[in-house]
Formats: sequence, structure tokens, C-alpha cells
Amino acid sequence: MDIPSLSIALNQNKLMNQVSVAMLGKSLDLTETMADNITDMIDSTSGASLAEYGIGANIDISL
Repeated sequence: MDIPSLSIALNQNKLMNQVSVAMLGKSLDLTETMADNITDMIDSTSGASLAEYGIGANIDISL
């Protein structure tokens, strides 16, 4: 393999790695935003509204 083609191959690999890292960063940012939104949704639901429907009011235990 000659030097110019080796240089091109190395630069292509470097670019592919940079793009992969950038995409991973964007994915992590999106996941963090989604987790924050889910947490906000959970915090915004009142416990009283769930109790009205009997959800979480009783625990069935069998031994």
C-alpha cells in the first residue's frame, strides 16, 4: 500500500470516529431530555387523582 492511499484511509477512519462520537453525544442529550420530561410528567401527576380510581390504594399479599 502506498503512502497517499494510507493517508486517505487513516483520515477517513478519523472522520468516521468523529462523526460517531458526535452522534453518540446527540443521542445522550436526547435521552437526557426524554428522562427529564418523564420525571416532570411523573412529578406533575397528583397522588389524589390516582387514589380516586383506586390505583395504589391496596396491596394484595399472599403467603
